Amino acid sequence: MCLIAFDWQPETETPLILVANRDEYFHRGTAAMSSWLDQPEIVAGRDLEALGTWLGVNAGSGRFAALTNIRAPAYRRGCEKSRGQLVSGFLQSALPASRYLDEICRERPSYSGFNLLVFDGEELYHLNSEKQPRPVEPGLHGLSNACLDTPGWPKVESARRKLCRWLEQPGSMKDLALLLDSRVLAAPDTLPDTGVSPAEEHSLSVEFIAMDGYGTRCSTAMIWGRDHVRLLEITYDCDGRICGQSEFQINREDRLSDPRPWISTDRSPVLNVT
Repeated sequence: MCLIAFDWQPETETPLILVANRDEYFHRGTAAMSSWLDQPEIVAGRDLEALGTWLGVNAGSGRFAALTNIRAPAYRRGCEKSRGQLVSGFLQSALPASRYLDEICRERPSYSGFNLLVFDGEELYHLNSEKQPRPVEPGLHGLSNACLDTPGWPKVESARRKLCRWLEQPGSMKDLALLLDSRVLAAPDTLPDTGVSPAEEHSLSVEFIAMDGYGTRCSTAMIWGRDHVRLLEITYDCDGRICGQSEFQINREDRLSDPRPWISTDRSPVLNVT
C-alpha cells in the first residue's frame, strides 16, 4: 500500500474515512478483498506469498489496519519477516492499538522500513519504523513512502486535497475508491529524494502508478461509521484497467451467522457481526 489519504474525526458518527492505492509488482500473487476462509472475521486482500495483507478489517472485534512501505534503498535489506504480517497480526490481536505497537517496536529490525496505521475501534495510532508510536491527531492526513504528512510529496498533497473536496461534496463509494486516479507526473523539481534514481522517482510521483511490471494493483475506499463499516476494493490489471470489484457492508449490531467469503462485483455483501 503506497498512498493513503484519510480523515480522522473521532467524535463524529463517521470517525474514519479513507482512500488508498496499493502498488506492487504484478508477478506477486494476490487475492482480492474477501472474508478469509481460515479467519472469516477478517475482511482484507491477501498477499499469497507471505499470507499477510496491506489493509484490512476485523469485522468481529472492530479493528482496522493499513501499511505502506518506506521507499529508500537503505531499507531494501534481507529482513526475515514480511511487513504484511504487521497488519494481519493486529487484526488477529486483542491488544489495544498502543500496546500492539509497543510490541512491534521490539521487533522492528526484523522488517524492512514501514508505516503502520492501526485502529482498535477507539484510538487510531501511527508507527513509522524509525520513530515511536503516536496517536493520530484529528484531521485530514496523507501517507505514502515517508512519514505521516511529510511535506514535499506532491501526490500526498494532491490526495489530501482530493479527499477534502470529496468530504465537502460526498459522492458514491466508487467515486471515493477512484479518487486517487491521476496518472499525471509531478514536476521533477518538486520531488522528494528517497535515494532511487531521478527517473524512477519521477515515474513513481503519480497517484496511480503504471510502470512495466509494477503499478497500482488496487484502490480501496472505507467509511467507518459507529454502527457499520463500508468497504470497496477495485482491482486493476497490468495495463491499469479495472478487472474486479469487491464491496462489503459490515453491520456491527447483529451477529456473524454465515462465515463464508463475500465477494461480489454486482452487490454489497453484508457481514452481520457483533
